[in-house]
Amino acid sequence: TPDYTKRRRDRFMGRLSDVKVKYVHLGPLQKIWHFYHAPIVKFYFFLMSYLMFLAVFAYALLVEHPMKTRTSKSELAVYIWVISTVPLEIRQIYMTCPSRLYSKLKCYFKNSVNRYDVLCLIFIMFSISSR
Repeated sequence: TPDYTKRRRDRFMGRLSDVKVKYVHLGPLQKIWHFYHAPIVKFYFFLMSYLMFLAVFAYALLVEHPMKTRTSKSELAVYIWVISTVPLEIRQIYMTCPSRLYSKLKCYFKNSVNRYDVLCLIFIMFSISSR
């Protein structure tokens, strides 16, 4: 494998320096693995799955007949989605930096996305229970 020299900024001093970069040739399975584990691809998969969830949730609330005695497949999919999302949010609270629970919650709710997630989960659980 050939070595290439790149000009790169030093992280600490901010000056340009020559860095030897070694490129590794990956096999086809390794390329696929690295592709699907890239952060942007994970984000797009999460975004697509969330949009699918919103579509199924809207269908379950607006289209299906509310007086059914049995739960439909779309309602069941919504229940499974919400039940599987709650442990992920709890894990996210647990994995935040501070050691005490109050500090973890304070750090967790500083992010507006987390507040939005919790609010959405509460509304979805309320709508499911009121149905």
